[in-house]
Amino acid sequence: MILALETSSPNCEISFLKDNKEVFSIFADTHSKHEKNLILLLDFSLKYLNISLKDIELIGISIGPGNFTALRVGLATSFGLSYPYNIPLKGINTLDALYHTCLYYFEEIKEKKVVCVIDAKRETLYSAVYQNQKRLTDYQLISITKFPSLFPQEEVDFICGSGILFYPELFNNYKKINIYYPKAKIIGLLAQEAKKEGKLDAPFSLSPFYLKEPDIRK
Repeated sequence: MILALETSSPNCEISFLKDNKEVFSIFADTHSKHEKNLILLLDFSLKYLNISLKDIELIGISIGPGNFTALRVGLATSFGLSYPYNIPLKGINTLDALYHTCLYYFEEIKEKKVVCVIDAKRETLYSAVYQNQKRLTDYQLISITKFPSLFPQEEVDFICGSGILFYPELFNNYKKINIYYPKAKIIGLLAQEAKKEGKLDAPFSLSPFYLKEPDIRK
């Protein structure tokens, strides 16, 4: 059984997968208060499925970019589960997971150029460009004022991600895929793929993927 945790966004989601299929998922809009909800959701899920942590063969966890505190809650939880039970662990970049979530639901966009945009607050966006299941750019932190010149409408096939929700006027003339956050099950599938390729992460070696310093430091 694969356990996948998604805590990069205001939503908290857990998925269990077996044989590359979703067995059970539970979701809560916790407004990033994941420290109060993640363990409760996990405990409920294990009891509902009548399984224990010893049945988990792999953990996939979103590592960001995203909400600073929520990412740390997810990682700390994954470490606490992985280490004592010797469960393999894989961290998945949130932008990658967002793109593959779009592909999961809209396979026809595979050959299209898709720009993933996640709200980074203070009128900035976390962003990356994808096409044919490959990332074409670095992960970037971009001001909304610079976005149109960096990604002209005529050079982009689709926009997806939470940036659409927070800056609707910016993306008014772009074609959009209305998927705003990655799905936990996609994180699980990407973790499974990484395991097959021998690209797992050592417990405690992972850290949140930040493209800027937390606001609390400013």
